[in-house]
Amino acid sequence: MIILSLHGEVVPAKPSISFNERVFDFGSVRKGEIVRHEFEFVNKGNAILKITELTPS
Repeated sequence: MIILSLHGEVVPAKPSISFNERVFDFGSVRKGEIVRHEFEFVNKGNAILKITELTPS
């Protein structure tokens, strides 16, 4: 007879977003000047990361 016992915690799959930087300061920007910055991120989770909304500050 073989008895197998597994002990451990079942971890549900979930996404986890990780940014290389969380804040960017443009400094002084003149009226009418166009500025641009890209934020890079990766999904360090074990499920698909869905971005459904972005809100600038």
